[in-house]
Parts: sequence; C-alpha cells; structure tokens
Amino acid sequence: MSTYVLGGFSASDFLLAGGGTPTVGSQFMLDPAFVAASGKLTFTITDDDTTFNGAAGGALDATQSAVVRNAAGATIASGAVRLTFGATFTDPVVGTITVFEVSVGGVVTGYVSDKQLEPGVTYQIATAFEVAGATQPLYSALATPNQNPALADTIVGGAYADSILGGGGNDSITTNAGNDTVMGGAGHDTVYLGDGNDQFGDWDGEDGNDQVYGGAGDDYIIGGAGDDQLWGDAGNDTLSGGVGNDNLSGGAGNDEFWVSDDHNTTNIDGGTDWDAVWFGNWIGTQGVVVTFSGSGSGSYDYVGTDGFGVFNNIEAIGGTDYADTINASSAGLGIDLYGEGGADLITGGAGDDWIEGGAGNDTILGGAGRDGIVGGAGSDSMSGGADADQFWIDEFSGTGDTIIGGETGIGSDTLSLASNSPKVGVSVTYSANEAGTYTYIGGVASGTFSQIEDLWLSAGNDTLNAEATTDGVNISGGDGDDSLLGGAGDDQLWGDAGNDTLSGGVGNDLLAGGDGNDTFGFVSDYGSDTVWGGRGWDTVDLRGISAGGKLTFHEIEEIWGSNLGDTFTWASDPILFHGGNGADAITAGSGNDTLYGGGGNDTLSGGAGNDLIAGGAGNDTITLGEGADTLALSNGSGSDIVTDFNMDLAGALTVDQLDVSDLIDAAGNPVNAWDVTVAEDGAGNAVLCFPGGESVTLLGVSPAAVGSASALHAMGIPCFVAGTMIGTPKGPRPVEDLRPGNLVETLDQGPQPVLWVAARRLGMNELQRHPNLRPIELGAGVLGNARPLRVSAQHALWVPEGGGALVRAGHLALANARLARPMRGCRGVAYHHLLLPRHALIHAEGALAESLWPGPMALAALAPENRLSLLALMPKLAPGLLGRAPVAAAYGPVARPMLGRRDVTAAAFFRWSQNRRRVPFLIG
Repeated sequence: MSTYVLGGFSASDFLLAGGGTPTVGSQFMLDPAFVAASGKLTFTITDDDTTFNGAAGGALDATQSAVVRNAAGATIASGAVRLTFGATFTDPVVGTITVFEVSVGGVVTGYVSDKQLEPGVTYQIATAFEVAGATQPLYSALATPNQNPALADTIVGGAYADSILGGGGNDSITTNAGNDTVMGGAGHDTVYLGDGNDQFGDWDGEDGNDQVYGGAGDDYIIGGAGDDQLWGDAGNDTLSGGVGNDNLSGGAGNDEFWVSDDHNTTNIDGGTDWDAVWFGNWIGTQGVVVTFSGSGSGSYDYVGTDGFGVFNNIEAIGGTDYADTINASSAGLGIDLYGEGGADLITGGAGDDWIEGGAGNDTILGGAGRDGIVGGAGSDSMSGGADADQFWIDEFSGTGDTIIGGETGIGSDTLSLASNSPKVGVSVTYSANEAGTYTYIGGVASGTFSQIEDLWLSAGNDTLNAEATTDGVNISGGDGDDSLLGGAGDDQLWGDAGNDTLSGGVGNDLLAGGDGNDTFGFVSDYGSDTVWGGRGWDTVDLRGISAGGKLTFHEIEEIWGSNLGDTFTWASDPILFHGGNGADAITAGSGNDTLYGGGGNDTLSGGAGNDLIAGGAGNDTITLGEGADTLALSNGSGSDIVTDFNMDLAGALTVDQLDVSDLIDAAGNPVNAWDVTVAEDGAGNAVLCFPGGESVTLLGVSPAAVGSASALHAMGIPCFVAGTMIGTPKGPRPVEDLRPGNLVETLDQGPQPVLWVAARRLGMNELQRHPNLRPIELGAGVLGNARPLRVSAQHALWVPEGGGALVRAGHLALANARLARPMRGCRGVAYHHLLLPRHALIHAEGALAESLWPGPMALAALAPENRLSLLALMPKLAPGLLGRAPVAAAYGPVARPMLGRRDVTAAAFFRWSQNRRRVPFLIG
C-alpha cells in the first residue's frame, strides 16, 4: 500500500455565477482572496495502485482511503474515498484544466485539479462527466495549490469578467476580454486591462509605482499611493493617480480625471475628444487655482496644500466645493468651466465657453465668444463680455443675481428665465433699454439684468412690462398664459404656447401668439404692427386706442374695433368682427364671416362666403357679397342700405336672408311680416320699415318684389308664430300636426314612428313668474336652420364638436346672445314633445334637435295629464321617469354625449355656427 499527499480546495473556495448547481456552460472562479498556505485542504490517501479511482454506480473502492485535513491541521473527514464527477474548462495560460469532486465516506469533501487555478479568473465549464475508466487520473497528474499573492506574480485573465487580486510583489497582470476588476496590491505592478469596461484599484490600496494600460472600453483606473503611470487608451475612461507624482493619459474617448488636494504632482494629457479634469478635496478646506496657458492647456495649484500639476488637451474643468479661481482667458477655443460649491471666480476665454458657477456667491466673466452662463444657487455676478452670450436662470437660482450681457462684439445677448414646473412663472419689469428686474412667482430666484437684447420666459404664466424701453425688445413667452407688454420701440413679442395677451405698445411691433387662444391689445399711436395669431382662437382688441395706426394681421379669428372709425380688409379666413362707435369700413374675404358694425355709419362688405352681417346702430351701407348671406337687424339699428340683396329663390327661401329675431313690436313681441311697411326710396328701390323705426333699403329690389307677406316670409321674416317644421319622409310638417304613428326623419336610424305626442301651453303670467321657461330663439342659419328656431331652454341641439355632441339651448344663449337669445317679450308659448322608439336626432327647421328623452327632467316639464298618459303608454319607463333607475336601461342610450355649461363658450358656439353654415345638412 502506498501513501499519496494531495492539495485541494473546499467547496467554499469556488464562487459560482448565479448560484445553484454547476452545469456545462456555468461560469465560476476560485475565490480572488484564496491563499494556498491558509486555505487549501490536504488529502492523505492510502491506495494499492497509482490511479485515483472513481467507481461506477457509486460503490467505494475498498482499497482507497483518505484523511482530509484543513490548513490548520484539523481532520475534517476520513474513510473510503473516490472521485465522483469531473469538469473541464480552458485557462488562457495552461490550457485545459480538469477539476475532480472528492467524496469521503459517501460525502463530498472537496476538490482536486490537474493544473493550477488562478484566483479571480472566471472559467466556463466545457464538459462534465462521471469519473470512471479512462477519465480516472494518476495521483502524479494532480497538482497541489501553491497560490501566494505576496509574491511577484504573472497573472493572465480569461475571456470573461475576472476579479483579480495581485497582492504583494511586483505583479504583471493581463486581463484580456470581459469587464474585469483588478486590485494590484502592494508593489510596482504592470497591468494590461484589455478589452471591456475594466476597473483597477480603489482609494484605499494600490501602493507602489504602478503602470496601468486601460485598453479598449470605458475603464475606471485609480493608481493609489506611489508614482503611477496610467493610460486610459480607447474609450470613455476615468483616471485618478492618487497620492504621489503621477502621469495620466486619457487616449481616445471622452475621459475624466479626478484630482484631490493630497495628490502631490499630477501631469495630465486628455488625448483626443472631450476630456475633463474634476478637482476635489481630501485633506483641506480651500479651493484650487486653475490657470490656462492656451487652448486646453494649463496648470493648477491647490491653496493650502502641495497639490500641483499641469494639463494638456483638456476641454472641461470642474472646481472644488470651496472658493476656486479658474482663469481661462488665454484659451482661444471654447472650454467648459464648472465652479461647483464655494464663492468662485471664473473667467472664460476667447472661444464659445460654457460656464456654471454652482452653489455659492460666484463671479463669472465670460470673455469673448458666444458663451453660455449658468449662475446656479447663490447671489452671483455674471458678465458675458464680448459677442452674443446666453444666461440661464431658473426658479432655484440665486436671490439677487446681477447679469450684464456686454455690449462689444457681434450678436445679441439672451437671458433665459426658465422654470421646471408650469406652476412657476416669472415677472419681469424693464427699467430702461436692455435693463430691468425679474422675480419668480412660486420660486426663490430674483435679480437684475442689463445689456440684454433678448428674453426667453418660463413654462409658467409670465408677466412682462417693457413700457420703460425705447429701443425695442425681443421676448419669447414660452409655455403658459403670458402677459407681455412692449415699449416705445419696435418690439418683437412671441407668446408661444398658452393663452397669451400681447401688446406691443408704441412703435412698429411684431406680435406672434403661437399655439393657444391669444389676445392682442393695442395702445394709441401703436405704429405699424404685424400680428400672427397662430393656432387657436386669436383676437385683436383695438377698443383701447384713441389714435390710429396700421395693422397687418394673419391667422386672426376675431377683431374688436376701436371707436375711431376703422378700415379693415382681409382675404380668405373666416373672421368675427365687432365694430366700435366709429364709422367703420370693413371688407371681408372669401371666408364665412360674421361682421357686427356696432355704432356709427359703417360700410360693411361680406365678400365671398356665407356671411352674417349686422350693421348695428347707425345708418350703415352693407354689401353682402357672394354666397348665402344673412343680414341681422336689431332694435335701434338705424336706416341701412343693402346694395346687393339676392332675391333669387333657393327652394322656398331667398338666397340672402333677413334675421329679425332681435326686433320687437310696440308690445314687445317678435316682429312678423304684418309688422313690416314696404316703401319706395324715390329711386325705385324697396324700403322695409319696422315698428321700432329701423329700416332697410334694398338697392335693385322693387317694392312690388317684397310687397306681400309671402315674399317677406321667404326673406326670413316670420308670419305670426308659425309651428316648428319637422322633417318627415313626405317633407317638413308643423310639429303640432304630428300624431302617433307618423314617421319623422332621424339622422342615425332613418324614418322612425312617433309613439307619443304632448303639448304644454304657457301664458304670459306663468312666463313672467318663471323666466327660465321662456323659449330660446336661434337666428336663421345659426345651426343650419333655414328659419329662426325656437325651443325650450332645456332642449338639446346637435353641434359639430368632435364626433358630434348635444348642447342645451339655454347654454347657447348664455354663451352668445347674438346667435341665440331668450325671447323676453314672449307673451305665450306652446311646447310640443315627440317620443320615438329611442332617443334620436330629428330635423327641426333644418337644424338637428333631440327627440324627447324620457327622464326625470322631461317628466317635470310635462303637464300632469301628460305625465299620466306617458306612464300608461309605456310603464317600463316609470323607474327612469321617477329617477329610481337609469333611463338607458329601459329606453337605450342618448343619441350623442351632452356637453356641460363650461364647454359652451362664445368661441366654440361661433365655430359650431361657422361649420354648420359651411356644410348645411340635407334632409332625406
């Protein structure tokens, strides 16, 4: 019997990636901290042959026995021994290595290998097998671990992510591929990190004069104590020499160099691309002085310590958290300078620099070039110097900053007053040309500025007043609902997104609203201004002026004229015009326009398109123009002349129409054809005279052509109180003539039978007691209706909002009394109700109105006898009518969604009316 002494490993010496049970493809390493003298196991084996046997099927070789001791000499196992499983893998130096699992007394006790394993190198299992036959090794072929990191080692990593500890001695380490981690330890080490994003060293170790080559990849290299030479090579590397006199070279890529006040002397070469030096403190509380000698080159010297160095090919400098002095005035190309904490003094060079002061009360001098300057927190003093500089402020910047743009060089200086939240705005007040103050609303920042030509405001609701200026300002409002007021110069005000209010003041100004519903206001002597409304409903308001000017406008939807007598001409887009008290001359274009002359003797021309024109007070001259136009009259509208009223018939009605829904007789009732007196003006033209003294002269129309009630009715003047005409398959019929079983046309379902009808009559006394029961009258053409349409305030009408929606008539009247009005002079009304098999849109005077929706509100509007008859006819509706269950469960859904009161604005109503005029709905 022979005795063999072998060295091996315990299971805890191996680290398996991901844990679990190792299989083919698994990656593992010998613990990077493994030391043979203190960590290996000793296997003392007695055997009658030279082969370390395995035994198929798990049987133990009775001739093999072992005693296993740890490094301290203590016995941890003894008994019959065999090899159970083996695994092979490749080492970059020694080639294929096989590790065998050792079982003593049927229990896995440790491992032995046929070659040395390198601690920290990652291996990948290539094959795994049960030890038997030809796979059983000779005792002489097995290696005893001899790893000793205290010696000078030559270590070669593998193709995977290694973690290597060089330990003591002057080591030579090569890691090859993978994202490796290397600790050189004491000694003068030479390290080649190879490809991958590798890391060498840390802040607590790495004594010795090391040479480290980063290789390709984004490497992190810390030299530690000693005089180190570090090369980042290709990639975006981070390098720091640590204590000692170090040489750092970044190579290709965007590299960063970290320097502290305990680093003695450091020589830095950034290499190509964008490289930065960041300064910090480890032992002191004073800053650093950085002085450039040229573009990308210079030196640094710490205050209070021996830290000193030079740098070349550097594009950015970052200071300490204390008071630094950074002077780049000798740099001809642009440089990035960051003060970080402390009260810093930073001077830019002749190029286009980016300078940030950071925290503290900093002084920043941009120098020549187009510089970007950020003061940061603290009360900073910033001066851009020559050329076009830009200053960046937000709500977290300092209180009491001073900003001076500079007047020499080329270009304009810009102050950006940004915010990080739409809830934070800024208030700016100019005190003189290019000078003023700013204060954040909802933030802490404030300051003064001078020699600033352009301002960019925040994402919140901003206020700007430039009345004190005479040279002109250039303002961008940013997002939010901004209020911008220019001065006496030629200003440029840009509202950008949001519902902005812009006024250029005196001078020849450019006003651009951007997205949103913008309002443009004007003062007297506003000059020759140009306005661009942008997207949204945009309004020009001239009501505040007392002296004229010239205005060119684009993308404007609404204009409020002055009281001076305005002259307006526009081209194609639809316009809503409100005249003042002057004698206005208004010429519209090819859109579907709405013109209100207001007071004064106006001259109004609708142009092409289907226009609505109301002369208002005064004796107006009106040219309706091409298209199907509507002339709206109101009480006190004066004696108007219409030059081209189109009497051609389109069906039963004239092409042009009169809207007299705002006229009343002496008793307060709406006028009708019998209230109109037809006269002649002495030149053969018809004059229509109304009860309140209003008159319309129709040039080219003879009195005979309009001398009958039927002719006046065709022009839009109602006969007494006619019933609402409902569309049926046989043509329009008065609503009061419809009976159960009659068919009516619906928008979505075609002809549908009437199931139930009812009427409720209200007299003058009841209407006086309950004004909310008065009918609402929509003028002819407002929602596609050929004649005035009268419905109850609760009745819903279809409007082209999204895919179509329903709106209460009462809400329309509240939004725009010119288009829909309560009939305050009404002395009596009969409301008629039509119930169909399901809620539907029917044709009333050509507009789309809802049929009866049998809910609690409808039930309350019915007379008591009608309520009983409806419940008797359709008892399944009782829970819904009484409010005890959803109506839709028994009757089906509403025909369209109902808009709320807040959704019904004057602008929306005008837009709906314009759309219905452009695309009239055809019945049948």
